[in-house]
Amino acid sequence: MHLYDDYDAYARITGDPGWSWKALLPYFLKNEHWTPPTDNHDQRGQFDPAVHGFKGITSVGLNGFPAPALDTRVMQVTRELSVEFPFNLDYNSGFPLGVG
Repeated sequence: MHLYDDYDAYARITGDPGWSWKALLPYFLKNEHWTPPTDNHDQRGQFDPAVHGFKGITSVGLNGFPAPALDTRVMQVTRELSVEFPFNLDYNSGFPLGVG
């Protein structure tokens, strides 16, 4: 299941293609303002900039002050139990399931 399936279903049910994920995504991106984490750690490889906006009014970003010991264990689970707990780089991609 993808998040965009819901939006595409709204478009089908209403008969209005303006409710589809593809039609609404540009507006989500226009509203969003990606902000650095409070601890200013290196964000490379921790989110997908292609699915985020940078000039909107709603601030979003990564948590600051990660917990390396816990984060390492969680990422190990995504390798060992990838079917049950798949790795997901960015929940904004339209696929909200998984661990990231």
